[in-house]
Amino acid sequence: MPDTGSWKTFRPVIDYGKCIKCMLCWVHCPDTAIKQRQDGFPYSKYIECKGCGACAEVCPVKCIEMQRNRNDGIERSDLLQFRKEA
Repeated sequence: MPDTGSWKTFRPVIDYGKCIKCMLCWVHCPDTAIKQRQDGFPYSKYIECKGCGACAEVCPVKCIEMQRNRNDGIERSDLLQFRKEA
C-alpha cells in the first residue's frame, strides 16, 4: 500500500455505473474518508482522504480508480522543481 503522508498524490474516483453498494471501501478505509450517500452509494470525503488506495484495492467490481491529484493545476513535481530553482 502506498505511503499515506500529508501530501495527497492520488484521489479515489468512483464509477457509480459499476458500484454495487457493498461498502467494502468504507470498511477498509483507514481514515474513515468513505461515507455513504442517502441512496446507498459511497463517496469519498476529500478533506479526510489521504489517497492510500485501500478502497480501490478491496473493491470487488473495481469501480474505484485512483487518479492523480492535480492540486489546482500544479503537480507536485512542478512544485519540487520550483523549490530546486529557488
